[in-house]
Amino acid sequence: MPGPKMTRIVSFRVTEEDWFKIERAAADCGDKPHDWCRTLALQTAKMPIGLTPNLRLLFRQACCNLFLIETGFTLLAEDTLESEHWRRYRTYAKTNIDAITDQALKDFSRKSRADGSLG
Repeated sequence: MPGPKMTRIVSFRVTEEDWFKIERAAADCGDKPHDWCRTLALQTAKMPIGLTPNLRLLFRQACCNLFLIETGFTLLAEDTLESEHWRRYRTYAKTNIDAITDQALKDFSRKSRADGSLG
């Protein structure tokens, strides 16, 4: 089954030094430089609020940690924290990091709109 027809071209110039960095990064991923740039550009374009891949990774980890901290303190405050219960929350956080991150972004967007600080 053929993929979508690609009709647009994106090009840009880089220095020799930058080209070698791109080649090295692409080779580390097993890609050709042009394919690596295409993949990176498309992944970045799909990310909410324009996060770079590194920032997205940090944001995901921060959301996961915040989820676990809030959950842990809630369980402690309610005096319902048990080892197995906590283990299930940690497993949930690891396997559902995308859902946790998406919810954090929705909460941020909703709060920002309510405050009038986001478009």
